[in-house]
Amino acid sequence: MKINYRTTEETRAWAFNLLNGIKFDDLDTGTEDNKGYKSLVHGPSPEVVNFNNIEEEVDYIANRIKDLEEQGIDLNNICLVARTDRQLDMYREFLRDRMIKTYKIHRKEAEDRQNKCIRVATMHRVKGLEFDHVFLVGINDGVVPLKQFIDSASDNVVRKQRIVAERSLLYVAATRAKKAVFVSSYDKMSELLE
Repeated sequence: MKINYRTTEETRAWAFNLLNGIKFDDLDTGTEDNKGYKSLVHGPSPEVVNFNNIEEEVDYIANRIKDLEEQGIDLNNICLVARTDRQLDMYREFLRDRMIKTYKIHRKEAEDRQNKCIRVATMHRVKGLEFDHVFLVGINDGVVPLKQFIDSASDNVVRKQRIVAERSLLYVAATRAKKAVFVSSYDKMSELLE
């Protein structure tokens, strides 16, 4: 099936652009390419922003979350997604300092939907989930694709496969959003966003 009923056409097109016409691991059933796909739902284009430092990035994230809350969006329909657990914990601490409560979705636990605060998850954990609004944070050079994962490749073939896997991971994370995606970075943004 090539019709997307979850993600907006704007998010779908942006996410597929990350794959740049390559066959990709859909992290579900095999490999795909982007030919013939479309979404029947429309919304805003993903908002992609870069900041000088993490403090500026987190201020942006906190303000956008507060804006969404003022619009009546349930906080448990918002998910902040980072590449690594360590990175995720850092963003949680920054948000806590800004009076924004978070609930971490753990790898081996079912999500508690009764907990009324924004969700946070790694890119790997968010697979199979969906939220109205998704924040992809810290999409920085060396983080996405993850430098140590790419650098530890045994040869160029494995290296290329790992870069495709990282692109696929970002694609999957972006397409968890039903309504809007916010993509942020600080200092030097990931080459995947350029």
